[in-house]
Amino acid sequence: ALGHRFATSSDTESIVHAYEEWGEDAFARLRGMFGIALWDQPRRTLLLARDRAGQKPLHYAERGGRLYFASEIKSLLAAGAVEPTLDLAALDHYLAFLYTPRDGSILEGVKKLPPGHFLRWRDGRSEVVRYWQIASEETFTGTEDEAVEQLRTVLRDAVSSHMMSDVPLGAFLSGGVDSSAVVGMMAQASSRPVQTFSIGFDDPAFDELEHARTVATHFGTDHHEFVVKPDGLSILGDLIAHFDEPFADSSAIPTWYVSEIA
Repeated sequence: ALGHRFATSSDTESIVHAYEEWGEDAFARLRGMFGIALWDQPRRTLLLARDRAGQKPLHYAERGGRLYFASEIKSLLAAGAVEPTLDLAALDHYLAFLYTPRDGSILEGVKKLPPGHFLRWRDGRSEVVRYWQIASEETFTGTEDEAVEQLRTVLRDAVSSHMMSDVPLGAFLSGGVDSSAVVGMMAQASSRPVQTFSIGFDDPAFDELEHARTVATHFGTDHHEFVVKPDGLSILGDLIAHFDEPFADSSAIPTWYVSEIA
């Protein structure tokens, strides 16, 4: 509507046009998860941006007047941007809170771009700018029923917008409230059975396959399940290689297995 002409069918081209139209204010207009690097040649400025919730990782390091950036720390190591030296302050933070600082990392010299921020790099100098922050004031004045309906509307909109994709889609299904709600809304928005993936365990105390199966049957999904005997030691090396940093969430192990079958 603003007169922009698209040269490709790529959804990412919209980012370029948004930047042309609104400049740095474009980041606050984007929905969903993203990690962006945008080079503005006329202004000789590099912009790095990360989504509001920080779902997409974005690491960077400054060394010798250069800026290095990547989605994974191992890329910065491969580029020779930093030495693999432990950051003791980050280690202290990890042992206290079970994760490394939001703007730091386990390695000295490697930083994370915080969620809801962008970084402006020009003439060898960087500046980190916040473009979004979740509102802390309560503004809702409706009834509980109205709140329920608004929440349902927001969730339905979020799920349907995520289903616009040029690659196959599926869902991890545990049978709990969260994943069941997502699968149900996917089923409503899709003309074909939703692909769902679940894992179970030999120990009945941890096995949730029965609940997942009930949800899958109710919504008529194309359901896949696999019973595993978790062996954290055997996959530890791969987990470490992928996470790059210490990660204290034990759900990483079942998530690995359900990702593998998907």
